[in-house]
Amino acid sequence: MDQEDYLLLRTIPGKLSKPTLLLNPDVISVWDSVSLRCEEVPFSSEDQCTFIINGVKSSDSPCERSIRGADLLSGRSHIARTDIKITCFHSAIKFRESDPSVVTVLDLMKPSISVSTEHTDTLIHCEAPSVITGAHFYLYNNRSSAYFKDSQAGEQERAVTFTVPHSSESTLIYCCRYQYKSINSELSDCIEAVEPTGESTDWLMIVGIILPVLILLGVTAAFLFWKCKKSGSNWPSVSPTTGTEKAACEVPNEGASSDPTTTSDLMYATVHLPSHPSAFQPQEDSVVYSCLKTN
Repeated sequence: MDQEDYLLLRTIPGKLSKPTLLLNPDVISVWDSVSLRCEEVPFSSEDQCTFIINGVKSSDSPCERSIRGADLLSGRSHIARTDIKITCFHSAIKFRESDPSVVTVLDLMKPSISVSTEHTDTLIHCEAPSVITGAHFYLYNNRSSAYFKDSQAGEQERAVTFTVPHSSESTLIYCCRYQYKSINSELSDCIEAVEPTGESTDWLMIVGIILPVLILLGVTAAFLFWKCKKSGSNWPSVSPTTGTEKAACEVPNEGASSDPTTTSDLMYATVHLPSHPSAFQPQEDSVVYSCLKTN
């Protein structure tokens, strides 16, 4: 097919296939560029093409060109992730338009960050904008310029929580960022975490344990004192005795028996107790005592 036949066919609808729009890459940041190629067979570098971006026609330009993400978003309201639909046609054959292709432009806003403490750990919560899910997060602190922890969010999740142990340093500053579709976000605001020292934590634990015990002991002591005082008021008074109780052993004559084991050497005596009963004395009037003679 010579050049004249080709030019003739290009002017006849249906004789040639519609052009193909190639994008590379199909995901860019606002600062990156995407290469566009409106391809038709046969293709000539001298051809002029028109690109239609989200329904808006551009002026004629070479059929192979690049365009920045910021230019694709120019004059349009957008969010962190914006899909741009692009078609094209060769300027000489305007009735054949390519199928649409989509380039995703990421204007990745910085994540939000918050810090809290739980027991002996510090929790750092890092959250991406609502349209960004399944991102990979990186955690930084003021000790190093490189990240020291990373975490992958779930496919439908847009946030992660990092758990780090309390540091021996009193103050640490944390920041985070995320990566989505190989594009890095800005670094978050940095937030200071004032971590309690181990001594303060131990002291609070000790007070928390001892204080309830002391309160319980105080209540118990007060109750026992009240109970004893109440019981003491009901005891009968004890009158002191004036009588003197004595026990005497009568020893038989020496000639009564020469056997030291005889029962004649065992004497009994009765002691008469006062007749005043008390709470500490039995209601008996006598007690029997015994004694044994020894040589």
